[in-house]
Amino acid sequence: MEFSGMPMRWKNIVESRGTTGKQIVLEVGIVDGYYDQMDEELVELSEKEEIISRDMENNMGKQSSKLKPEELANFREQTAFSDEEIREWYKGFRKDCPSGQLTVDEFKKIYANFFPYGDATKFAEHVFRTFDVNNDGSIDFREFICALSVTSRGQLDQKLRWAFNMYDLDGNGYISHQEMLEIVTAIYKMVGSVMKMPEDEATPQKRTDKIFKQMDKNLDGKLSLEEFIEGAKSDPSIVRLLQCDPSSG
Repeated sequence: MEFSGMPMRWKNIVESRGTTGKQIVLEVGIVDGYYDQMDEELVELSEKEEIISRDMENNMGKQSSKLKPEELANFREQTAFSDEEIREWYKGFRKDCPSGQLTVDEFKKIYANFFPYGDATKFAEHVFRTFDVNNDGSIDFREFICALSVTSRGQLDQKLRWAFNMYDLDGNGYISHQEMLEIVTAIYKMVGSVMKMPEDEATPQKRTDKIFKQMDKNLDGKLSLEEFIEGAKSDPSIVRLLQCDPSSG
């Protein structure tokens, strides 16, 4: 069972381009099904972004794309990537983020470009918060590559822990109904009118209620990490609900 979110043909499009922003959206993978309904628009958008990326490179010049041996060894220990993959990601990150830092405003722009028919602002803020481990208001390469390693190559438990941290807005170790509702509302705003939901998931409130009904085993109105992981592993339909896949799962 995967906790990903993008159809394979979009994976191929994204991976052939390889920019930092695209990979963030690809691997977070919360909105399963969205891209099936937007393939033509996304191909066109991808081509536009490739032109923008080339323009940025021409305007800014070549940036340092080499890691020190000790840095490379450290990233190898902390991630599931090979040395060559880390070098390539670092080169791309420095190309897309010449300052070495990805700000929240830049992060919002990435999501706005990928979800043009909705408002991705709030959801982008939540994902940014989860990437920004040290809470300094920016994402550096270490935070980027470590998060990418979990979301793209981590075990299901690791991916679910990462998702749990995003839903746990106040970091108290539990997801309240209100916290879940806030994230689900942000997802619905992001996908706009593109996604067609079944009646019992037609609103963020209905979808949140459905998730809690299936996950909150002790009926205390909040989800522990254990409930979150066990619920997702025992019932694949819950993973579908945590993503934004309107299919029957």
